[in-house]
Amino acid sequence: MSLGRRAPDVDYLTRDYEGFRQLLVSLVDRAGTRWTERATADLGVMVLEMLAHQLDLLAYAGDRVAEEGFLGSARRRESLRRHAALGDYRLDRGNATRGYQHFRLQAGVARTLPAGTQVGQEPAPGQPPEQRLVAETLEDVALDARRNELALTRSAAAGSAVLRLAPAVEGPRDLRAIGLRPGMLLAIVDREQGEIATVASVQAGAVELRAPLGRTYLAGRGKDAARVLGNIAPIRRGRTSGWELVDRGGKALGEVPPGVFLARRIDQVRALRDEVDAARARWLGDRALAERWEIANATVDCVARELRVAGAASVMTLERAKALDEQLRSAAQLFREMLQGSGRAVPGALQPTRRVPMPRQEIALQSEQPPLWADGVETLKVRVGVAGRWAPWTEVDDLLRSGPDDRHYVAEIDGDGQVTLRFGDGVNGAVLPGDSRVMVQRVTGDVFAGDVGAHALRVVVVGGGDGFDPEEPTTNPLPTTGGRPLEVPRRERGASDGRAGASDDIAQRMRRALSVPVVPVTAADYTALLEARPDIAEAAVSVSAARRRVDVVLRPSPGHDPARALEGARAFLRDARLAGTDAWARLAEPLYVAIALIVEIHPEISPADLRSRLRRALLSAFGDGDERILGRRRARAEVYAAVEAVAGVVWSQVVGFSLASQPELTAQEEIVPGPYEVVRCLDLPDSPLAGRITIWAARRYRLQIEVAFPDPDDRPGAWLSGALMALLSGPDAAPARERWPEITAARLDALFQRVPRAGEAFRLSTRRLMIGGRAVDRVPLADGELPILDSLELSERVSMPHFGLQIELVWGGGDEGLMEALRARIQGMLSGPGAVPVAEGWTEITVPRVNGALEGVPPPGAGYRLSARMLTLVERRAGRAGARVVQRAVERVPLRPGDVPVLETLQIAVIARSP
Repeated sequence: MSLGRRAPDVDYLTRDYEGFRQLLVSLVDRAGTRWTERATADLGVMVLEMLAHQLDLLAYAGDRVAEEGFLGSARRRESLRRHAALGDYRLDRGNATRGYQHFRLQAGVARTLPAGTQVGQEPAPGQPPEQRLVAETLEDVALDARRNELALTRSAAAGSAVLRLAPAVEGPRDLRAIGLRPGMLLAIVDREQGEIATVASVQAGAVELRAPLGRTYLAGRGKDAARVLGNIAPIRRGRTSGWELVDRGGKALGEVPPGVFLARRIDQVRALRDEVDAARARWLGDRALAERWEIANATVDCVARELRVAGAASVMTLERAKALDEQLRSAAQLFREMLQGSGRAVPGALQPTRRVPMPRQEIALQSEQPPLWADGVETLKVRVGVAGRWAPWTEVDDLLRSGPDDRHYVAEIDGDGQVTLRFGDGVNGAVLPGDSRVMVQRVTGDVFAGDVGAHALRVVVVGGGDGFDPEEPTTNPLPTTGGRPLEVPRRERGASDGRAGASDDIAQRMRRALSVPVVPVTAADYTALLEARPDIAEAAVSVSAARRRVDVVLRPSPGHDPARALEGARAFLRDARLAGTDAWARLAEPLYVAIALIVEIHPEISPADLRSRLRRALLSAFGDGDERILGRRRARAEVYAAVEAVAGVVWSQVVGFSLASQPELTAQEEIVPGPYEVVRCLDLPDSPLAGRITIWAARRYRLQIEVAFPDPDDRPGAWLSGALMALLSGPDAAPARERWPEITAARLDALFQRVPRAGEAFRLSTRRLMIGGRAVDRVPLADGELPILDSLELSERVSMPHFGLQIELVWGGGDEGLMEALRARIQGMLSGPGAVPVAEGWTEITVPRVNGALEGVPPPGAGYRLSARMLTLVERRAGRAGARVVQRAVERVPLRPGDVPVLETLQIAVIARSP
């Protein structure tokens, strides 16, 4: 059937079966042949449809190869992994989350928990067993009920490497007696978070840790107190399967085309012939062995010629292939006999096999759940057995650097996490021997899962045994860390496959990976590489080119173990540093500060709750975080910002912000740390040098005070108001220092006796105590409350009133010295500290009261009589010409407790009495 000599008009965009069938039919029609039958059962139509089907397969294969050959169009994860590797970007296989598990035993039980013990979640109703969250212990752990929980006898500050502990149950108080040993793990937790510590040494009542603590923990039994848990085992998510046979090495006749099978068999026989040829000197003189050489070579040559002829014709039946395979196996046996006759052993890979080794053999691992991967841990183990001897094979990223005898394999992962093992071809990596048995042990689980929260694993699933506490057998006291899901390219818009779609962000990731220096040189290089690690929040680096030394100061990320972070950073620097450069890494040094503040609490807010929230806010502001705080200055304004952000604070005043090491608490505007220091505040009750937080609730009040002085010239200076404010308000106020339960007028008056300075004569007394605009008898001061004097009013008065007195003397004459004697006696009776008004506690001086006092002056039968007629008040007033004395008549001169009257003028008018 001729289609003519004219070039056919072919649509090269045709790529599927229907298009190819229609194209072939149209070509036949245009050729002008006599074949016009188009029935489905026609032989010609059948041939066209078979050809269209093969063209469809070829088009799909060509499109798939072209599609996978470019980063923008590749859909297979393995293709994307190879493209990304060209840009120094490694597609992440994920990481099984790891953590620590606490086991609680019944009283009196001690046992060893084997590695591989499985713990998990409480099973949900109807949940399939393979979907249950399960983790395994990674090592054998010695458990003892006495180490279920330990008591922290003294608060431990961040940076400390010593824990003072005591058993929480009755029994030996010596930690060594309860089996605590170096290398054991302890979990220190509180209601916020915690960390894992490794014991370095054990004393009677304390343990030394291998690394300092990253947080501060309070001792005691309150809700903020820390708990120390023993019986801790490291865990990793996933289940470890047993060893299982997944496939056999090589391919048998019938599993591959006969030509391919025989070609590989010939290669196997030729490898055996090379071994015999290497021993030629030993068998060359042996006629029987030489005949075997001739026969075996002739057999191989005959089979090779027939295979070439059959390959050119593309025709060979399975029966003929079996016959040729039998001839090759006979030739191989002759070569083995020659080796044995020469005194040489036959290599294990050249022993008789029914399966021939295949280069680049692939084995798909079928499982309900795909394998999980863990950084630095072999979670997939492969063993290959040949003639009963098993050898481990090692996983590599690729086989480009593998030699012909290297037992390496590559694990190719698809978008769902399923794994295919790919072996070498004899040039890059060893070929999987024929008839070998491939065994695999793997850790399986959800490859798209991340970390789990604290107390999520509460059940011993497999391998625990007896003796656990039935109420709480086990739990993870802290969240697990390090979990990463399998990295898959993001799906293209409109793609139906949610996980295996072509990537639209791999190129961006490659550019980011290429921008990171492989070998750091400058300080910026070291900083970028270190801060890219998830366990490092911040790094400060200084590079000394002359000394070829790099100093690194690290601040671990919140929630990461500082010791592990430092150890990991040091290992990273050892590998990444420039050759000949010394890299030294250490943790940031804390610079502790003390904070004191006064707040006014909203009346509808609980003071205790507000103090607790304020403390947490300040600890957070001066603790770990995402912001850069290494070497950062901290201002008092930051304290105000943190305090004012807490709901319930009406008013606040920061009265203390200084270094905790200073003896006096002052209110500094700024704390300036060193370049490798971090400003911190831990607020430990028994460790004030680690920073402290003092919060007082303001008890606001007002006060009216009377200032009494003996003379206007003795009026106290302007200092008095400031001194009284300092004495009655703030953290240094006398009520706060002396811990008054309440402020009353009597307590204030007793306090005021200590106020006057030496050489000054005045007296203070409380006139009115007020809260807001309301006068009160007392201002209560609860524990933690601080008096704040809002306003102070001072009223002045003279405490030694000067007055004058006019007295009438009725006298009949006589002794001339009587007048002077009466004047002196009256002066002493009404003036000075010993005066009658002071002795009798007068509240005022009036004419009647003076007359009553004068009645006792003349002795009986003296012959004279005294009577007061007028009372005057003597005052000093300032004028333009200077001070002048003013005397005015009054009905009364008031006297208050403590006042001392002064009789300044005394006039005695004599009235003669008739004889």
